[in-house]
Amino acid sequence: MGTAGAGAGEDTPVLDGWPLPFQNATRRFLPTGRVLRAAAHWPAARDGFHRELTPAALLLTDRELVLLSKERAWTRGPGSAKYGHIVTNFPLGRLAGFDLHEHRRLCSLDLRMHAAHGGEGIHVLFPAGQEQGVAHLLGSLPGAP
Repeated sequence: MGTAGAGAGEDTPVLDGWPLPFQNATRRFLPTGRVLRAAAHWPAARDGFHRELTPAALLLTDRELVLLSKERAWTRGPGSAKYGHIVTNFPLGRLAGFDLHEHRRLCSLDLRMHAAHGGEGIHVLFPAGQEQGVAHLLGSLPGAP
């Protein structure tokens, strides 16, 4: 699942088979000089209300978790939609814990962090069937069982 020693500009076999936009975004947004230890990618999915959840990727480096999610900017006119990525960096030094919840259609990952005034967190939804890749990535966290 991960490639130890693979930096942002190097070949990263972990990305093989990923959609090209996510391969490119990973290479572009992975912080300079970071080592990609593990990664998980999941496709778009629909929730119980038929809303689309965008495809995303979770990257584990030697210093942070990086969440890349696809963003679609809606504009007027056919064929005028533009795509981009939302990048969220989560420093490992501030990670207080995480919970992985499996449900029938969607799974969730809750990341808790130490903050100056109490705790904060990130809630990530992803399609059922992708939890093994996410669990493997979480097992690569420093200090993970």
